[in-house]
Amino acid sequence: MHPSDKNELKPLEAPPFRKNGFDKALQDKILRHASMLDQESVAHRSRRKFRIALTGGLVGAMVFAAFFMLNIFPSPNKELQQTAERTGGYGTAGAFKMDADSPNSTFKSALLIGLRTDHTGDEQRYPYSEYRTVLVAPDAGNLHQITSGDGILMPYKMGFKEIATKDKTHSGKEVQILSVTQPSVSKKQQDDRRAEKAENAAMADAAELSGGGDTLTSEKLTFAGNRYIAVEQQVAGQQAAKEIQSYVWVKHIEQLAADRSLSFSADTELHMPLSDFLPEQKDLQEDGTADQIQWTLLRKPGRWTAQLTEQSSLSGKLPEIPAVLPEELISFDRLSAPWEEIWQRMPQATDAYSSPAGETVAVVTGQKVSFYLNNNSLASQPALELPLKQGESIVMMQWATGSYVERWKNEVAELLALPARTAP
Repeated sequence: MHPSDKNELKPLEAPPFRKNGFDKALQDKILRHASMLDQESVAHRSRRKFRIALTGGLVGAMVFAAFFMLNIFPSPNKELQQTAERTGGYGTAGAFKMDADSPNSTFKSALLIGLRTDHTGDEQRYPYSEYRTVLVAPDAGNLHQITSGDGILMPYKMGFKEIATKDKTHSGKEVQILSVTQPSVSKKQQDDRRAEKAENAAMADAAELSGGGDTLTSEKLTFAGNRYIAVEQQVAGQQAAKEIQSYVWVKHIEQLAADRSLSFSADTELHMPLSDFLPEQKDLQEDGTADQIQWTLLRKPGRWTAQLTEQSSLSGKLPEIPAVLPEELISFDRLSAPWEEIWQRMPQATDAYSSPAGETVAVVTGQKVSFYLNNNSLASQPALELPLKQGESIVMMQWATGSYVERWKNEVAELLALPARTAP
């Protein structure tokens, strides 16, 4: 009941109150007191609203000032990242919201790593290389080295191709060249085919060189994707191998035939023209020789690059082509962590790779490959370290995600468990 409702208070003036009861004087006194309380309440509410408004204004001013300062003076990390993104140095920071050290974050991708170790030649053989493939994959949320084996097991379409080595003979010295085979061939079939080829090996080597010409004396793999490869060849000229020339090619995997001879001709060597991937390069060659240009793929920190040579010799330079390569050629090739953060974890890092899902970052030094979990940031410590042999280099980093992870774990483990393979 509001104090101003005087009519409602009238009945209280009647008996049986003793003395004067609730008379006019007492009523006026109560009304005066209530009015004073209303005025004090209004003043209190006004002061409270003023304090709230003042506090809100101060908070708003602070937020505006922080936004202004961040845009005028960006943090060193953000500035470095923006610069690197413009130059293609590395990708943006991690793609996930949760922290890398959170117990809920796990590895999701599998990885096939192809490795090559080079050896110099001697009196018995020309320069040659050794290859091995390592499968790294998650198991129960943790990353493990599942299996490894000789040769390069390359993912191709719905299965795999094996890039193996083949030994031939030239001028009494062993020559190693590359060959592609189906890894699903049984060991018995491989043994039978090897025995059949070995019967006529000497005759074949003699026949293929009887007509003279240039001779392939060394061949090594420099890149393997999921369709295309890059190779480097050394070729001896006709005159007692006095002149050694070097050639580089990018090939479709099907262009690396299973049976190849040592006879060599640059004019007939199968390869992929650079203009197939970078059409603008064809327009730069006015003489129509774009398809004959030698080019290859070389690794720079954090990315594969296309490089070409202007002459077929060991002294030929390989200038980099300033262009973004299509995924069709190199597969996934972007970093999900900034170099600044990679170097904080591993100051000796010379290269790095990221999974398409972004949660795995492989950091390379001269001695090992360290695998970090990455979400908002790299984990403080690597989850797995893969030691590298002396002089070993990476020629393949191919990723599997989703249902292919378990498939790779089963199929690759079986294929790499076969005895060491040498092409027939």
